[in-house]
Amino acid sequence: MDLAQIRASVGRGFRLIAVFSGRDDRREFWTFTLALVGVSMMVMPALIAPSMFFSVVRGSAPDFRVPLVGVTVVSVSMVVVLASAVCRRLHDTGRSGRWGLLPVPSLLVGLGLGFTLMGSTQEGLQPSLVVFALSFASNVVYFVLLTILIVLLVRPGTAGSNRYGPAMATERPSAAAGRLETP
Repeated sequence: MDLAQIRASVGRGFRLIAVFSGRDDRREFWTFTLALVGVSMMVMPALIAPSMFFSVVRGSAPDFRVPLVGVTVVSVSMVVVLASAVCRRLHDTGRSGRWGLLPVPSLLVGLGLGFTLMGSTQEGLQPSLVVFALSFASNVVYFVLLTILIVLLVRPGTAGSNRYGPAMATERPSAAAGRLETP
């Protein structure tokens, strides 16, 4: 896969950001997804680094409440941006897009409990072991459900048409003017 194909896949993913119908093949989906995850992996440390830096300068414990809000915004944005792509990818495997919601409840519970833990730590209180245990359990459930979803997303799509529409036509960059053409 060359750079033109990567740009085409990412561009297509953003153009179809609000389209929950139709199908995405594995190549389109994973190119778009890995590009977004790569960008988020660069953004999240950039949100946390200033807090770490200023805590060293001040000689105090870092205050992660503000960076945690930023990380939460990035995480929720990723879920929203990927929701339509996940739905289309699941359609390609013949499954309902609702399967994509599988890890969302435990993600939200984990984020809520994370704010609770961070807040009590920043206020100088001893974090509750019950809240920590619930947060840990929520994260374990999240990763199990996320693994199940990833397995569903990795599976090959159904050949030909299915109840969600025809198979996606393979796009490739045209030699002329960088346009996409369908064979």
